[in-house]
Amino acid sequence: MMLLKPLLSLCGVTLLCSHMTGCALGGAAPAAAAGVAAAEYGKYKQNVRKRMEYLGSYEPDLQPRSAEAIARGDVKSVLDLYTSIVDSKDYSYSVRAEAAFQIALIHISVLNPEADLAKGVHWLERVKVSYPKTVVATKAEARLRNLDTDSIATGALPQ
Repeated sequence: MMLLKPLLSLCGVTLLCSHMTGCALGGAAPAAAAGVAAAEYGKYKQNVRKRMEYLGSYEPDLQPRSAEAIARGDVKSVLDLYTSIVDSKDYSYSVRAEAAFQIALIHISVLNPEADLAKGVHWLERVKVSYPKTVVATKAEARLRNLDTDSIATGALPQ
């Protein structure tokens, strides 16, 4: 009997909380909220898809993982991943070069909300110097030549 009283009290609190938040079992509020959430999520996914398509046409050298991170506005995790690849000797020379190049491209992407031209230039230089015998070193050198020198001086991204 002593155990039953706290249990009933707990059930009452749970029912009270669910009633106050509109989350009663079988109620319309959760279904309506789920519908709104599903619609918003659908719009979000469509927006990500459009941004990825744009990135694919605007920046063909971006790997799909890089483009998706930029499109979602969440580049930190992919930058951490690429940095760990660059810093590891467990990966081949060309894989490390590609990871470093991806870091540069992410930093200079016009759709990256956290774009940083100075970091992008740093990584392009690093690719050019550290991986000179790779295709991406040639691409990095071309990128450096094509960047607007005023943009580099001011830290602004080219339009």
